Amino acid sequence: MRYDAGGEQKRACTLMKGEIGQLPLGTSCPAFAAAEPSRYYRVEYRDRALGATPSAATSVAATVADIGDLEALTRSGALPLGDALEQLQRHAAQVNRDIAQSLMWAFGNLRPLVTNELRPNWERWLGKLFSAQLEALGLAARPQDSDDTLRLRPALVEFLATEGNEPSLNAKVGQLAMRELAERDALDGTMIEAVLQSAARRGNGELFERLVTAVPRARDRRERRALYVALGSFGDPALARRALALTLDPAHDYREAVQIAWTLSDTPQGGALVFEFVKANFDALVARAPRDAAAGYPRWAGTFCNEAGRAEVEDFFRERAPRYAGGPRNLAQTLERIRLCAAFKERQQASFATFLERQ
Repeated sequence: MRYDAGGEQKRACTLMKGEIGQLPLGTSCPAFAAAEPSRYYRVEYRDRALGATPSAATSVAATVADIGDLEALTRSGALPLGDALEQLQRHAAQVNRDIAQSLMWAFGNLRPLVTNELRPNWERWLGKLFSAQLEALGLAARPQDSDDTLRLRPALVEFLATEGNEPSLNAKVGQLAMRELAERDALDGTMIEAVLQSAARRGNGELFERLVTAVPRARDRRERRALYVALGSFGDPALARRALALTLDPAHDYREAVQIAWTLSDTPQGGALVFEFVKANFDALVARAPRDAAAGYPRWAGTFCNEAGRAEVEDFFRERAPRYAGGPRNLAQTLERIRLCAAFKERQQASFATFLERQ
């Protein structure tokens, strides 16, 4: 534990030998007591006031650990999701890649709870949390950028393009994507994939055709990956289905084009489209894929979050998954993921909705 002793931060350790243990912190009452950030367990600070922090001098590592603790507590049902979000949102003010990335991962995991009715509030709230950071960083790399900044900028762009809906950002990434496809190397290498992917979220048929045309002209595998990731990011269902069809097109190397399915399966509503495509084209996909690649297909349906979806996935893959090495394990993990998501949604949906309705 870290704790305060007369204004100085100190550490105390103990070995837990049972379900309950005590750790003496001296004779005075410390101003704070907090678990060491580098640890292998989760922490629940009982009766902590909302918005309070267990340490007056919190490090980046402690903040990241706190984010993980709060997310885990909501998953277990020990903490209402709305209360956790009240505490998590204060961390967004810190311009730090590790903190921002931890928050974006935590918030991204809440996609199944974002209904059509809640989406405007969700987008508005995330914009308030992160737009200022992105505006300060800008969309172009600068000579003074640190390695962390070069990694944070594309992460923010991709996250806000996927989860948010800021018209000015959407317009800017759309323009940058078209410029990159027309001129090549118009963007810094750290931004190409994020910009193309973000533009595709609300992209139209013209952008789709530009991306498809660019694939055979790509200079290397990394460039092709960025194009396939973008093709797997379209929010328009019709364009998403056209992108999936490229995995069956002999003009595209399956081993690279399959990135479309992996990317799309992790987008809002994308998992259902990919599962629909797999059911309609399973044998054709297997014929193009390397041996046992189909073992991973159940994972594309892992974004379902209800019992009906879980049953449908289990029914389709029950006899197919065992044909491929690793298939049964992937199927079992996917079904567990769906079951846990459904339980989490049932437990926390009301709290989540109440929080967002206030935003």
